[in-house]
Amino acid sequence: MAANPSRLFDPGLLLAAVDAQRKARGLTWAELSRQLNVSVSTMKGMPAKTVLEADGVLQMTRWLGRRVESFCGPGADPGSGPEPGDRLSTGRFLRFDSRALYAAVEAACRRRGVSLEQARQEIPWTGPVSRAVLTRLKEGGRVDLYQVLAIVGWLGARVEDFTHLTRG
Repeated sequence: MAANPSRLFDPGLLLAAVDAQRKARGLTWAELSRQLNVSVSTMKGMPAKTVLEADGVLQMTRWLGRRVESFCGPGADPGSGPEPGDRLSTGRFLRFDSRALYAAVEAACRRRGVSLEQARQEIPWTGPVSRAVLTRLKEGGRVDLYQVLAIVGWLGARVEDFTHLTRG
């Protein structure tokens, strides 16, 4: 099995990339916050947080034109990211589709002949992914990026496979 991207994701690398690009574009943190609809404290506080809201990270990686997984440590495959953009210039947000991720987990369970409970135990998280996480996915709720990466890794997929642009 490949390395677990949820344990490799480096929010400090993302913050450094965002800050470098912010400076290159001559933006203040407040201006960037308005463009992305992500608070300055969320962006600057990422390295110290154990929970990162997936949609906020998506706004930053989209703005950079990079994939989330490109911040998963040395040797991470940068691949081609989403079309660069932001809410202010395009009127659209890049959103994480938690319901689609839940449906993919269910489909993988059927293909692998395992129950959802068994899948919870297999997903490479710091312990089993909780039932509450799967319930949030099923209901379309917001989710933690680290848990998303663990589940996506278990599926052998990419975060971008479960995103879509929406008006906002």
